[in-house]
Amino acid sequence: MGTRSVTHFKESSTADPFMTLYRQYDGNPQNHGLDMVRFMQGKELVNGFGIDDTHNFNGMGDLAAQMVAHFKTYNYPLHDVNGFMLPNMMKSPRYTEPRVGGYYIMPPGAEDVGEQYSYHIYPHDEEIFITIFDEYEEDVIYEGSVTDYPYWPEVEGNAVEIT
Repeated sequence: MGTRSVTHFKESSTADPFMTLYRQYDGNPQNHGLDMVRFMQGKELVNGFGIDDTHNFNGMGDLAAQMVAHFKTYNYPLHDVNGFMLPNMMKSPRYTEPRVGGYYIMPPGAEDVGEQYSYHIYPHDEEIFITIFDEYEEDVIYEGSVTDYPYWPEVEGNAVEIT
């Protein structure tokens, strides 16, 4: 059984979610949280965009749509294992056609789907903020900017650089 999570996209920290994304497995902050932060870092939340502004988010609705597209299409290459096509976790993921399962759009605000973690993504002071709630411990374990996200893996005692 995987570590399930839900991600709520909101227009502010106090607003009701306008969309919820469910992740079936690897929903912990070191996986799902880090996957989301890596995707969002280095991009700005804007209101309107120019012709050269192709790598930002035009509001929270655009951020949510891009996040879903990213997760459904960023896949490990498939390889045959005893007649089954399985992801080859030894190779780097790449963008491919969307794959079945893994991520699901749920009704806004969906909860109680067996999730251990719930994430709330919203704008705050012209930055993208994320709040992570551990549903099992009933505790907020992070609240802040994606730029300051604390769950970067360690490599030989040094934090991995953001690329």
